[in-house]
Amino acid sequence: APDPIIGNKPLRPRTPDYCSEISAYYQNGVIYLQFSEDLGCMDVQVINLSTGEQWNDGACSDSGMETVSVSSAAGSYAITLTTDNGSTYSGEYTIE
Repeated sequence: APDPIIGNKPLRPRTPDYCSEISAYYQNGVIYLQFSEDLGCMDVQVINLSTGEQWNDGACSDSGMETVSVSSAAGSYAITLTTDNGSTYSGEYTIE
């Protein structure tokens, strides 16, 4: 089974009154993003917290799911999703 990025909790926006959910899972160099509602399109940035190496991609939530190819190297990573309207979602995950 894929490892959830944040336990079993979906990524949540930083604004407390906004409750859209994005679930993200990493498996074999791919992050799988699942959207419970259409949030439009967004920029996806993944950063290796040790090396600073970055991966940038785009995703649109209208299909309900998107994939982003990233490193499969061991380490800790931060992921940030920024929607076209400026909402930000973030989380961290570790590959062992």
